[in-house]
Amino acid sequence: MIHEKPLDGIIGDFCRRVMPDFKEIRLNLEELHPEWSKRDFAANLMEFGRGQISKIDEQKQDDLDFIVKYVDSLKFDNLESALFSAYAGGCIMGLVQTDQLSSSDFVAALQFSAKFGRDIE
Repeated sequence: MIHEKPLDGIIGDFCRRVMPDFKEIRLNLEELHPEWSKRDFAANLMEFGRGQISKIDEQKQDDLDFIVKYVDSLKFDNLESALFSAYAGGCIMGLVQTDQLSSSDFVAALQFSAKFGRDIE
């Protein structure tokens, strides 16, 4: 966990790397689960991102509780932004779970990824 540049730059680079995956996963999930509400869709994207990065299939109750709270905080007026923020947030959870990101940087990393998400169309 060596930071060679500021956290916002690291998270910005990370968000750019996961954007193509997000777009593909979003389309696939949309086709498979058209019945999901926006919140269910976001929660599943977040959990998918967490599991994809951490390679840990089993969910801890604390993770599930956090996902619900995080998704509840999203503003769905820009659906793409909200869904990306959920997916990227899950990926960041995975980085923390695999010690690739310090837990002390978790909240700031979520904020940077949400800001990145607001800038997408």
